[in-house]
Amino acid sequence: MQTDLRTDDAQATGAGRRVVIGLLVLALAATALVMLLTSHHGRVSAQVVGYSASADGRQLSLRVQHGTPGCDDDVQVAVNESTEQVTLYASARSLAQVCDAAALITSFEVTLQTPLGKRTVVDGAHNHSPVASS
Repeated sequence: MQTDLRTDDAQATGAGRRVVIGLLVLALAATALVMLLTSHHGRVSAQVVGYSASADGRQLSLRVQHGTPGCDDDVQVAVNESTEQVTLYASARSLAQVCDAAALITSFEVTLQTPLGKRTVVDGAHNHSPVASS
């Protein structure tokens, strides 16, 4: 019995191509993961440590605690409002891979869509813990 070598070669070539493509995809995924993990300019969570509301309840003056000088900058706060609470998500742009401590306090102003009223203010980046009013 004689084997058709052309069929065997085609199967081997197809399997080899699949292996090479698989390895390339794996290498690209690994490279993307390394770049993400070593990025010095990602955003890191910051903590809202206090707030005060304006007389009409539409403005919140926040105190946001974040890294040390040279560790981060560009503090931002996103707000999510519901009928029961105002959730704040504070973050800063990371400038270093590891920060030793959160030592800076930055003042920040946010405008609410509806007055605060009896709603609770919580820190969404830190287990939705209530934020102290001052």
